[in-house]
Amino acid sequence: MSAPRVHVHIDAIALRGIDAAQRDQLVDGLRAELARQFATSGAAMASRSVAALSGGRIALTRGASASHIGREAARRIARSVRA
Repeated sequence: MSAPRVHVHIDAIALRGIDAAQRDQLVDGLRAELARQFATSGAAMASRSVAALSGGRIALTRGASASHIGREAARRIARSVRA
């Protein structure tokens, strides 16, 4: 049996307070963590389409890297999709 496929399409992400120069690092962290999250739990997820998700606010420690912020956002997205 082959692994289930997960297709994620993100139209827009609101990034208030993130420097434009850090955008690529944030997106790379988001992408990598989404892949990890869905690889480990994708089989347990039902097929579905989600029109919009709100991850809410993410509390971060001072000096958190852009890739860390992306990974945390991905964890929230994955939790929202599983719910």
